Amino acid sequence: MVSEGDDPLGVADGHLYEAARALAELGSLGRVRATLAGPAFVAAAAEQVAAAVAVLRGQVALQRAAAERLELVTSGDERLIDDLAAALELLQADVEQLRVRQDLLEEDRPTR
Repeated sequence: MVSEGDDPLGVADGHLYEAARALAELGSLGRVRATLAGPAFVAAAAEQVAAAVAVLRGQVALQRAAAERLELVTSGDERLIDDLAAALELLQADVEQLRVRQDLLEEDRPTR
């Protein structure tokens, strides 16, 4: 089985390489040795590939969960930005109204 420190895909790749090498020697080593070595390597490789796939599925699940959380945070940020933009527009309108009032007051003020 795969320990935590091992790269599961690397271990599986090693097993597959060994299985391919053993199966390639089928003709030169004889049927008995190939029958003993080949299936054992293939079985070990298949087990390692299955373990690697399980690890990768777990990683994909974690990444999906992180992406969903990021989407929630981002949507909250987008709403906050929209709310702040709306508030800024209202403040700009208020500032403009104050400028107009100030101009009107200055026009009505008697000059000395």
